Amino acid sequence: MSRIEAQRKINEDEIDLVKVFHALRDKWFYFMLSFIIFGALAVVYLLFALPVYEGTSSIIVKDAKAPGGDASQIINDGGMFGSQTNVSNQKAILGSYSVLSKVVQNLHLRTLVYNETSYPPYPLYKRLPFAKEIISINKFYQNGQKFYIKPSGLNKFELKCEYDGSKMPEFTYNELHTWGQPIKTKYFEFMITKSDTVKFDPEITGYSFVCYDEPTAVSNSFGHLTIEDADKIGTIINLTYKDNLPAGS
Repeated sequence: MSRIEAQRKINEDEIDLVKVFHALRDKWFYFMLSFIIFGALAVVYLLFALPVYEGTSSIIVKDAKAPGGDASQIINDGGMFGSQTNVSNQKAILGSYSVLSKVVQNLHLRTLVYNETSYPPYPLYKRLPFAKEIISINKFYQNGQKFYIKPSGLNKFELKCEYDGSKMPEFTYNELHTWGQPIKTKYFEFMITKSDTVKFDPEITGYSFVCYDEPTAVSNSFGHLTIEDADKIGTIINLTYKDNLPAGS
């Protein structure tokens, strides 16, 4: 290849910045439109996305049988590897079904309550103006089926639910009840009582709650939990729990 041909090829491969600038200027409307759309989407996300709360805790794992000699004695007796084994065992225990099922039970995570006045519905926890006693519930009315509560006057409330009939016959329930009155259908049996200490927020006009079976509630809790080593030695375990419930974290 001659020098002239080589120079021509280099010139062809070079980017003409002037042409690029003119091409972008001619398409300014599309760039501006994209900027507005993505900016609007970001604002919508910030307005409606639920906050995620994070709680952390650390656990020091001690080996009660660890030898007290020098480093060589510890290695010879298996103390170093024994400590790592203990940490692995503790991590397995902390993430086990039996431990998480107790967490779900103690924190009452099998039934979650939501503020239906806001969008998206905001989860509420602990300081609720009413208490729920789930006496019985059909398995197809768990893990997603919402029951809506709307206070009516001082002593009554409206309970409503609508089952879509995906796995069972369609069912619609919409009745007015007195607080503390037994509610019984062929699919569920509840007792909902008004709290004596927590007052209803006048800005919240509607609530809902969802019941979960134990395996699903445990699985949900495990999905929010991270268990990892905090140091290279492997004697400290960090637990991190992220959730939309501030008290749950």
